[in-house]
Amino acid sequence: MLLDESSAADWSVADVDRGINFAYHELVSAVVEAYEDYYIKTTNLDTAADTQEYGEAEGFPSDFFKMRRVEINYDPADSNSKPKRALPISLDEVKTDLGNEVVTVTTRSNPAYYLLGHGSNLKLGFIPIPSEDGTDAIKLWYVYTPSDLEASNDTPDLPYPDRYARLIPYGAAADLLRKGQQEEVAARQYRLEFEMGLEKMKQQLEERKADDVKGVTDTVGLDVAFDRNMF
Repeated sequence: MLLDESSAADWSVADVDRGINFAYHELVSAVVEAYEDYYIKTTNLDTAADTQEYGEAEGFPSDFFKMRRVEINYDPADSNSKPKRALPISLDEVKTDLGNEVVTVTTRSNPAYYLLGHGSNLKLGFIPIPSEDGTDAIKLWYVYTPSDLEASNDTPDLPYPDRYARLIPYGAAADLLRKGQQEEVAARQYRLEFEMGLEKMKQQLEERKADDVKGVTDTVGLDVAFDRNMF
């Protein structure tokens, strides 16, 4: 509808899919900026005795973007033991060996955690080091990264997609029409409409309650699957 190309000539299917996902993730980033807790997940990891760091091989989520909260139970065999919140710490704050299992953070009443590396090499480390095996002894609250739109029945992972998914084609068309500088005027217009809609979305997603806590109201209704009503 926007590109006015009923059969592929200037853009391949891969070009169009790539443009759609670039625009989609810009919208996701805007939602995170307005209220990142919309994209929160929880997951549990097992502790292993004398194991300080945990990565994807130990169950750390592959769609991780930002950490929001970490809790750990150091004595999971004791039914009276409760998880404690672990506080974030930088590597520079560790005053002695990371691998010293008797290390404690003397200025804190809580255990500490740190993040090391990135992508599939990202590690979550704890101080002090867990000394016991424990099933689901670690609980994470984290902001995840939504997957690309690929399948014909994919729906954009956005709050109120009936309203905001329609912005994706404008962002995608702006990028695609710049290919070969063939339609710079139209590209600039679509980009402007995309950015204006993006800013309006950020404003409308913020809901301030009486206690000044932010929230997002999500509404699902119309069919906005990836392969329909995009172009």
